[in-house]
Amino acid sequence: MEVRYVRNGNPIKYTAEQAKFLFETTFEANWGAQPGSGEDKIGSFHDVIVPELVKIFNQPYALYCNELKHGGATYELEWDYSGDFYSIYFPGTETNGNMDWNTWVVGIEYVNNKPYIYALMQFFWEP
Repeated sequence: MEVRYVRNGNPIKYTAEQAKFLFETTFEANWGAQPGSGEDKIGSFHDVIVPELVKIFNQPYALYCNELKHGGATYELEWDYSGDFYSIYFPGTETNGNMDWNTWVVGIEYVNNKPYIYALMQFFWEP
Protein backbone atom coordinates (compact mmCIF):
# COMPACT_ATOMS: atom_id res chain seq x y z
CA MET A 1 0.00 0.00 0.00
CA GLU A 2 1.26 3.44 -0.94
CA VAL A 3 0.14 6.46 1.11
CA ARG A 4 0.53 10.19 0.44
CA TYR A 5 -0.37 12.83 3.00
CA VAL A 6 -0.28 15.53 0.31
CA ARG A 7 -0.67 15.03 -3.42
CA ASN A 8 2.96 15.77 -4.30
CA GLY A 9 4.40 14.54 -1.03
CA ASN A 10 6.61 11.55 -0.42
CA PRO A 11 4.90 8.24 -1.16
CA ILE A 12 5.26 6.01 1.88
CA LYS A 13 5.04 2.33 0.98
CA TYR A 14 3.88 -0.34 3.38
CA THR A 15 4.07 -4.06 2.88
CA ALA A 16 1.06 -6.22 3.70
CA GLU A 17 2.82 -7.23 6.93
CA GLN A 18 3.55 -3.61 7.92
CA ALA A 19 -0.01 -2.54 7.09
CA LYS A 20 -1.33 -4.84 9.81
CA PHE A 21 0.28 -2.60 12.43
CA LEU A 22 -0.33 0.89 11.01
CA PHE A 23 -2.69 1.89 13.80
CA GLU A 24 -0.22 0.79 16.48
CA THR A 25 3.25 1.62 15.22
CA THR A 26 5.07 4.80 16.18
CA PHE A 27 7.47 4.57 13.19
CA GLU A 28 7.83 8.11 11.84
CA ALA A 29 8.03 8.91 8.15
CA ASN A 30 8.74 12.11 6.23
CA TRP A 31 5.47 12.74 4.32
CA GLY A 32 6.96 15.65 2.36
CA ALA A 33 6.67 19.42 2.31
CA GLN A 34 3.42 20.95 3.51
CA PRO A 35 1.76 23.41 1.14
CA GLY A 36 2.13 27.00 2.31
CA SER A 37 4.93 26.56 4.84
CA GLY A 38 7.13 24.15 2.88
CA GLU A 39 8.07 22.46 6.15
CA ASP A 40 8.36 18.69 6.12
CA LYS A 41 5.48 16.80 7.71
CA ILE A 42 7.04 14.12 9.89
CA GLY A 43 5.17 11.61 11.98
CA SER A 44 3.68 8.16 12.19
CA PHE A 45 0.70 6.93 10.15
CA HIS A 46 -1.31 7.03 13.37
CA ASP A 47 -0.37 10.66 14.11
CA VAL A 48 -0.50 12.08 10.56
CA ILE A 49 -2.92 10.09 8.41
CA VAL A 50 -5.47 8.76 10.90
CA PRO A 51 -6.54 12.21 12.21
CA GLU A 52 -7.14 13.41 8.63
CA LEU A 53 -9.22 10.33 7.83
CA VAL A 54 -11.22 10.73 11.05
CA LYS A 55 -11.78 14.39 10.18
CA ILE A 56 -13.24 13.67 6.74
CA PHE A 57 -15.44 10.83 8.00
CA ASN A 58 -16.82 13.11 10.74
CA GLN A 59 -18.06 15.65 8.19
CA PRO A 60 -20.87 15.39 5.64
CA TYR A 61 -18.94 13.68 2.84
CA ALA A 62 -19.98 12.07 -0.43
CA LEU A 63 -18.52 8.90 -1.91
CA TYR A 64 -17.73 8.67 -5.63
CA CYS A 65 -16.59 5.56 -7.50
CA ASN A 66 -13.82 5.97 -10.09
CA GLU A 67 -14.28 9.76 -10.15
CA LEU A 68 -11.69 12.15 -8.74
CA LYS A 69 -14.12 14.55 -7.08
CA HIS A 70 -12.75 17.84 -5.72
CA GLY A 71 -13.44 21.48 -5.02
CA GLY A 72 -11.64 24.35 -6.68
CA ALA A 73 -7.93 23.59 -6.94
CA THR A 74 -4.90 25.69 -7.80
CA TYR A 75 -3.28 22.64 -9.39
CA GLU A 76 -4.14 19.77 -11.74
CA LEU A 77 -5.44 16.80 -9.80
CA GLU A 78 -3.91 13.51 -10.88
CA TRP A 79 -4.51 9.94 -9.72
CA ASP A 80 -1.53 8.01 -11.04
CA TYR A 81 -2.82 4.55 -10.25
CA SER A 82 -4.76 2.12 -12.39
CA GLY A 83 -7.70 0.16 -11.08
CA ASP A 84 -10.78 1.05 -9.12
CA PHE A 85 -10.85 3.84 -6.56
CA TYR A 86 -13.21 5.82 -4.37
CA SER A 87 -13.16 9.55 -3.71
CA ILE A 88 -14.28 10.51 -0.23
CA TYR A 89 -15.21 14.13 -0.82
CA PHE A 90 -16.08 16.91 1.62
CA PRO A 91 -17.21 19.97 -0.39
CA GLY A 92 -16.16 22.50 2.23
CA THR A 93 -18.23 25.12 3.97
CA GLU A 94 -19.94 28.23 2.65
CA THR A 95 -18.42 30.20 5.53
CA ASN A 96 -14.96 29.52 4.10
CA GLY A 97 -15.97 29.96 0.46
CA ASN A 98 -15.73 26.18 0.10
CA MET A 99 -11.95 26.53 0.12
CA ASP A 100 -11.82 24.04 2.99
CA TRP A 101 -12.84 21.17 0.70
CA ASN A 102 -11.01 17.89 1.16
CA THR A 103 -10.79 14.64 -0.79
CA TRP A 104 -9.22 11.33 0.17
CA VAL A 105 -8.81 8.90 -2.70
CA VAL A 106 -8.70 5.22 -1.86
CA GLY A 107 -7.43 2.74 -4.43
CA ILE A 108 -9.07 -0.68 -4.15
CA GLU A 109 -7.78 -3.95 -5.58
CA TYR A 110 -9.62 -7.26 -5.38
CA VAL A 111 -7.66 -10.41 -4.61
CA ASN A 112 -9.70 -13.62 -4.51
CA ASN A 113 -12.85 -11.46 -4.40
CA LYS A 114 -11.64 -9.62 -1.27
CA PRO A 115 -11.04 -5.85 -1.42
CA TYR A 116 -7.66 -4.48 -0.39
CA ILE A 117 -6.50 -0.87 -0.21
CA TYR A 118 -3.48 -0.36 -2.46
CA ALA A 119 -3.23 3.44 -2.31
CA LEU A 120 -4.36 6.43 -0.24
CA MET A 121 -3.88 10.04 -1.30
CA GLN A 122 -5.22 13.32 0.05
CA PHE A 123 -6.17 16.42 -1.97
CA PHE A 124 -7.24 19.81 -0.64
CA TRP A 125 -7.10 23.49 -1.55
CA GLU A 126 -3.57 24.86 -1.55
CA PRO A 127 -2.40 28.48 -1.67
